[in-house]
Formats: sequence, structure tokens, C-alpha cells
Amino acid sequence: MPVILLTAFARTPTIVKAIQAGAVTVIDKPYHDDDLWDAIRIALDEEAADWTSAQRQRQVRSRLENLTQEEHRVAELVVAGHSNKAIAQKTGTALRTVEKRRHNVLAKMQVSSVAELVAIFLEIRDSA
Repeated sequence: MPVILLTAFARTPTIVKAIQAGAVTVIDKPYHDDDLWDAIRIALDEEAADWTSAQRQRQVRSRLENLTQEEHRVAELVVAGHSNKAIAQKTGTALRTVEKRRHNVLAKMQVSSVAELVAIFLEIRDSA
């Protein structure tokens, strides 16, 4: 939940602690109504963005859980930049099997390209 701190005694240590604890902003009294309304709008916008990001990550993690262990291994190798042929050699499977698993990964992850798959994997790793 976003926090806006209103204070009549704005001291640097207090402000620093509030911001480190997650306060959106600190407003010193006396303040203008516009300052408070602006802070509320910013806080609500940030909360909506955080919620949207968290929702997207839940969806992506759910899709990842739908991958089989073999598909997950292929996805990791695809994201690492390996070709289908190299993946087949590394996993000891047939090229056609790798192609099928790669196709399944893209379908289950609901992406249309390797670039989108890489972006999703980077997003998940950055949030962990």
C-alpha cells in the first residue's frame, strides 16, 4: 500500500527512513492541497503499475510451470542462444524432438518469437 508522509517536523533522517521504508513522498506542513492531490495520484499510479507487473509475473510463472522438464531445459538452452542442432547434441535427443519441444515452449509461453521468450526469461530472473 502506498504511503504518503505528512509532517510538521521534516528532518533529514526522518525523511530518509520514510523513503527507505517505501513512502512515496514526504510532504512538509504547511502544504498546498494540490501537493497532496498530486502525491495521491502518483501513489495510485505506482500502485497500479506494481499490481500490473505482479499480475504479469504470476501469469508468466504459471506458464513456466506448465512446461515439462524437457521443455524447460530446451527453453533454457534456446534463451542461452543455442541452435536446435546444438540443443539436440547437448540433450542427447533427436533434432526433430528438439524442434517439437521448442514449438511447445513457444506455444505454452504464449510468445511468437525467441526474442519474446528471452525477454520473459530476463524479466523473471530480474524479479527473483
